Amino acid sequence: MTLEYKVTARSQYLNYKPIVDNSIFLIVCIPYFLSRYGLQSLLLIICFLIGWVLIHAIPIIILHVNYYHHNVDDILIYDSITKNITYKHNGAAINFNESEIKYIRHYLSYPERRNRSGLLPWDKYSYIDIKFRGYDSVIISSLMIPDFKKFPPMLDLPNDKLSKTPSYFFRMIKN
Repeated sequence: MTLEYKVTARSQYLNYKPIVDNSIFLIVCIPYFLSRYGLQSLLLIICFLIGWVLIHAIPIIILHVNYYHHNVDDILIYDSITKNITYKHNGAAINFNESEIKYIRHYLSYPERRNRSGLLPWDKYSYIDIKFRGYDSVIISSLMIPDFKKFPPMLDLPNDKLSKTPSYFFRMIKN
């Protein structure tokens, strides 16, 4: 069976979902505060929304754009029968077998590492760095594969070849 991974609208939404949920919650709260406290609460609502945008929305937009630009036209094809992986990045294709993987380093948030739901909107964003023999490395973001727990090479890899590197704040992909 061949699995193909690439950046899609669905995979982007799965990463961006916490900020959408928070936005809907805030929009629903505005009429409540206006009806309960009147126009005097309008200044408080505006200050809260500006603070929310500065603390949550701007970092997540920066992170999303960084991940998007890194993997926008990339395609990862995994053949589960032969265990071959083809990674197409910037017009070049790299073919390697799962047995050639030296290690996979997964960069993720602390809540995700502990299999908990995170409170911060960027907790769903993560990426893996696959280091393999004969080549440098391949970086795949969660915009291509929203749930790395279901990514076959990570399931089959021995624990000594898989490391999870948690971070409190979001981690950018370095080019």
